[in-house]
Amino acid sequence: MTPFVLSERVMQPIMRGVTSVAGEWRARIVILLLSIFLCLVVAVSVPAQTATSVIRGTVQDSTGAILVEVNVLLLDRARNQSWRQTTNEEGGFEFRALPLGHYKLELEKNGFKKGVIEEIALQVAQTQNLKVTLEVGALSESVVIPADEGLLETSDAALSQAIDDKRLLGLPINGRNVMQLVSLSAGVITAGRASATQRQANYGPGFSVGGQRDNTSVVLIDGMEISGQELNNYPLAIPPLDSLAEFRVQTSNYSAEFGGNSGAVINVASKRGSNYFHGTLFEFLRNDALDARNFFSPTVDPLKRNQFGFVVSGPVFVPKVYDGKDKLFWMFSYEGARRRQAPDVAQDSRPPCYSRRFAG
Repeated sequence: MTPFVLSERVMQPIMRGVTSVAGEWRARIVILLLSIFLCLVVAVSVPAQTATSVIRGTVQDSTGAILVEVNVLLLDRARNQSWRQTTNEEGGFEFRALPLGHYKLELEKNGFKKGVIEEIALQVAQTQNLKVTLEVGALSESVVIPADEGLLETSDAALSQAIDDKRLLGLPINGRNVMQLVSLSAGVITAGRASATQRQANYGPGFSVGGQRDNTSVVLIDGMEISGQELNNYPLAIPPLDSLAEFRVQTSNYSAEFGGNSGAVINVASKRGSNYFHGTLFEFLRNDALDARNFFSPTVDPLKRNQFGFVVSGPVFVPKVYDGKDKLFWMFSYEGARRRQAPDVAQDSRPPCYSRRFAG
C-alpha cells in the first residue's frame, strides 16, 4: 500500500488561506492532520491479502465447449456491493481480495439463458473454484444453476481447516478464549504454558502443530500479525469472541504470502458491518455458589467473575451529512472482565499443641 503524501504545491492554496489567519505553523498542523486522515482512509479501504478469499471459475455450454465474453456479475448480498468481469479466451473469470461472506453470481451472454447462482458461501482465506454451465435460450429467461465445486481442490495444496461462527459461539469455552478452539484442527496439541513469565497467566495454554515447536506458529487477525515473541508467538491480545466471524488453521503447504514461520498459520477474520445495524450484548457470570470446599479450607473460597461486553455494527451514517449505505461500514466491540476472589494463602493445619511445642 502506497501512503498518500500531500505536497507543498498541492496544499499551497490551503496554506495561504490558513497562514493569513493563524500563521504558518498552524497550516502545517492542518496538512499533517489531513495526511493522517487520508492514510487512515486508505488503510481501512484496502483489505489485507492474507485474510481475503478468491472466487474463480470457468463457463461452458451443455456440450462442454468454453464460452468467452460472458458478462459475470458478483454481488455481496449483505452489503449490496458488486464486481463485474468478462470471461477470457479460456472461458475463465476470477475475483480476488474478497472478504468472507455470502455472494450471488450472475452470468449473461447472448444466445444463452441468464445463469444465476444464488448462494456462494466464502470462508476466510479460501479459494472457491466453480464450473458453470449455461443453457441455450433467450437472454430474457433466467435459470438458477448449480455451481459444480468439484470434490478435490486443485488450485490450492494447503492443508487447513476452518472453524465457523457456529462452533465459535456454540462450544463452551472457559474464559471465552478463541485460541482454545485451535486444538479442534488435526495435528494440533496443547503445549502447556506459552511462556514462563507471569504475563502468560492472563492468556492461555500454548499449542504445537505438526510436531513443530510452539513458537513456530503465527496468529493473524484480518491479515495483521498479533503474535508476541515473548509469549512464544501466542497472541498479545485476545479479541472478543463475539466480534469474530471465523478462523482458519493452515497447518502446511500454504502459499508464500503466509511465510515467515515454519509452523501453522492461525488466520482469524473479524465480523464486518453491513447495510443494517446489528448489536450483541453479553454477560457471563461465574461464582462460588456450586463450588466445592477445598480440603484444607474450612469454608468455600469466595469467587465472583464477570465477563461482559457488546458488539455493534452497521453502515456509516451521519444525518444530513453522509449516508454510507452500500459504501462504507463499521464494527465496534468491547469486552471487559472483573474477578473477585480470596487470596491463595497457605494455612497452618498443624494441631495447636504441635504449634506451641515448636513455637518457643
